[in-house]
Formats: sequence, structure tokens, C-alpha cells
Amino acid sequence: MDSHKEETKRSYDLSARALAQKFDDIGPRVKDIEEVFSLIGKSDPITLEIGCGNGRDAAEICRHTKRYLGIDLSPEMVHLAEAKVPRAKFVVADVEAYDFPKTDAVFAFASLRHLPRESLRLVFNKIFDSLNQGGIFRLSLKQADSYQEVTKKDQYGLRTFYLYPKEAIIDYLRRFAVVKMETVVFRDQKWLEATLRKF
Repeated sequence: MDSHKEETKRSYDLSARALAQKFDDIGPRVKDIEEVFSLIGKSDPITLEIGCGNGRDAAEICRHTKRYLGIDLSPEMVHLAEAKVPRAKFVVADVEAYDFPKTDAVFAFASLRHLPRESLRLVFNKIFDSLNQGGIFRLSLKQADSYQEVTKKDQYGLRTFYLYPKEAIIDYLRRFAVVKMETVVFRDQKWLEATLRKF
């Protein structure tokens, strides 16, 4: 594990409860989750959430399926998720090394922003390969005018983020069909929000 990833993981572990409160204050992404399940159109689809954190969105996702798996690099975050959503399955895992199961839907809400370029390409390809035909990938990533590596120290510790220009993200996602893609601004930060399908 590289030093940036190790330090970021350590910060999430040490600040898990404070970050969980922050995530809960923002609230689950109900509309986005409902949209994905409406696009899948099947009962109890197999669902993977990358970067499940404290289970904020897992509780909402599990309203739509009994077959949910959440993964996160932080053991402390997974511990909080297990307490919040005991009926769900969670695993401590590094998304780059984890063998994805075959799945109908993959959610990555603000979690892949910790991956540099080559790692992001790798993970996008793993997601595509794991999805069943017609499967949906719901992604949100920090967006900037150029590729940037940003190491930030705040009350939650030292964490490294990667920002991407929209054109690069589109290129990395070219194996997918775009259902919807837009740039939104949240707390003075641009985010690329994308819903993609495997055909």
C-alpha cells in the first residue's frame, strides 16, 4: 500500500466517528439510489457499494435489495456500518486488490476520489467486467480543470484526493454507455455525477 493510501486509511480509522457524523448530517443519496434501482428493473439485484463508509447509503440501498455488499478500506468505518445496518454484508477491502463478484449495480459515491489515474482506470475496468449485461454503475468524482493530486490536513487527519477533468473521466469510462452525466457544485466543489450502463 502506498504512503498516501496508508495515511488516508489511518485518518479514516482515527476519525471514523467524527466523519460518520459528518456523513450522516449530509444524509443518504435517496434520489440517486432510487434512480439506479428503477433503471435495473429487477427484484433484489446484486449490489456492490465501493467505499461504504459508516453505512449512510447502505441503509437506503438495502431498502431496494436483500443482496448488498459494502466494501471499505477502513476497518473502523466498516465496524460502524455493521452497527448501523446489521442486515447488510460488509468487508474490509482495498478496491484495487479486491475480486469483485458478478453484480447488477455498483455505487461509488465520492469514494474513488482517493485513487490516482492508473488505479482509477484499473478499477473502472474491474467494475465493467464485474457487471452483468445491462448493469448500472453510479459514480461521483471530484472534478477540476486539470488532473490534480491534493493532500489535505484538517480536523479529520491527513488525506489525499485526486481531481479529474471531465474529459479524462469520459475517456476512462469509454467502455460504458452513458445514461446521464452532469457537473454539479456542492460546497464550492465541482463533482462529476454519472450514471452508466454496461451493454
